[in-house]
Amino acid sequence: MAGPAADERTHGRLTASGRRRLLTTALPGLLLALGALLRLRQWAAGRSFWLDELFIVEQVTTRGFGRLAAEPLSDNQSAPVGWLWSERLAYHLLGDNELALRLPSLVFGIAALVLVWRLALRVLPGALVGVPVAFAALAPALIRYSNEVKQYQLDVVMVLLVLLVALRVPRDRFAWRPVAALAGLGIAAVWCSVASVFALGAVSLVLVVDGLARREVRRALLTAGVLSAWLVSLGVAYLTVLTSSRESTVLNDYWGFTFPEGRPVLSWAHARFSGLLGNPLHLDAHSGVAGALLVLGAVALVLRSPRGGAAVLVSLGLGAVAALGAFYPFADRLALWTVPLAGLLLAALLPHTIGSGPGMSRAWLIGSAMALLVVTGPACADAVKQLGHRVEVEEMERLLHRVERARQPGDTVLSAIQATTAMAYYGPRTGVVAQGVVRPRRVPAGELCRDASALQAAGFTRHGVWVVVRIGTTEYLPNGPLRALRPRIGSVAREVQRLDEPGVYAVRFVPAAGTARPHPSFCLEFQP
Repeated sequence: MAGPAADERTHGRLTASGRRRLLTTALPGLLLALGALLRLRQWAAGRSFWLDELFIVEQVTTRGFGRLAAEPLSDNQSAPVGWLWSERLAYHLLGDNELALRLPSLVFGIAALVLVWRLALRVLPGALVGVPVAFAALAPALIRYSNEVKQYQLDVVMVLLVLLVALRVPRDRFAWRPVAALAGLGIAAVWCSVASVFALGAVSLVLVVDGLARREVRRALLTAGVLSAWLVSLGVAYLTVLTSSRESTVLNDYWGFTFPEGRPVLSWAHARFSGLLGNPLHLDAHSGVAGALLVLGAVALVLRSPRGGAAVLVSLGLGAVAALGAFYPFADRLALWTVPLAGLLLAALLPHTIGSGPGMSRAWLIGSAMALLVVTGPACADAVKQLGHRVEVEEMERLLHRVERARQPGDTVLSAIQATTAMAYYGPRTGVVAQGVVRPRRVPAGELCRDASALQAAGFTRHGVWVVVRIGTTEYLPNGPLRALRPRIGSVAREVQRLDEPGVYAVRFVPAAGTARPHPSFCLEFQP
């Protein structure tokens, strides 16, 4: 019969097993549920599409699967074929609306949390698994892009999936099945995510170098040979669909700030690292401390899991090298895949066991935990706030509903030039269809405006006129569409009402003898 000592040992083993389940399954499960709830909250709110989303929506809803693969996107947009097909499928099955077309990003966003958890189980002690899951679940950038018609969540999924599959490859022998699975994933991944190339390159290097370091040349050569299949797939993808993005002058100019452009490498690297801390990592409130923690975490992760840590760091390094060579913008939403990897680095700083008495391990836990709380606190607070309200970017639909209720009989509605895409999409849905477009036209200094007929045709001299404006970035400039036109409109009409929503607004003008002098540089153009 088992005595009391055996019962205590059994009880102790059950208690230890219960703690492991709590830290590796139950706690991460709760964090996953919280992350999913935050994402579902934003998705279910159904905010209006903003301009870049509308550019994608227009093309996804008017092109079939074949054209999405064969023809470059217009409106200076770029997206991988695999993601475009997921959007086309959502449209085909569920229709043309915010919930349907944002569903792929929502699914990928929640899937990314599960993959973070599974990857953390591979590279971290069980007690630390909840840390990267919490970081990913509460990352404001990951929450936002789980609710946009954009491909960045698929980047996250593909990078994590590549790392996870690579870590299943045995270290002590060559195994066809897991290496072939990684190669097969890579063949598909390069069509779904440009960022996956960095993870694929990293794991291929790590696996081959690991074989060479163990003096297993045959294993290294076989691994390299099988994994070269994804490079062939990448070459085909580049020649057929990715070249157009590389040749886009607008995209290259837009992301030019991420490239060195003659700056010293160290200065550029510091700027890029600082930029990532702010967006997408959301760690810029204490950037000095956060940067130091990430560097120390990188060392700690390699010590805890040499192969996994190396794969993570080489992935980040290849992304930086691509930006250094002006091949890929390693910044902002295009670097969204760095967020869960940063969570792994931060988690690696914490000790996974604590002694019974005071000592270095206890001080290490308290110090590192406090440092993590300080640098991640603002991000966590912003994430929790999103349970109470939806994130809003450009609320055109809501604005047009307000215009519909406020406009008087005989009023016309015009669109400022930057609002035409959103007006074309939401106008028929709200009953407020733009009857024309107004834009500023620059004239040489000293030349008089000869636009009286345009002012009359637009209705400013005859009846009430609403002008709907998308703020964007240029509306704040002196030559922003309505800012530039206010002096000219003010010569024949006055502003009597303004309706504001996030990212957009509408102004009502009525005929009146104006006192404003015409702007010396801009006149009004009207297009019915």
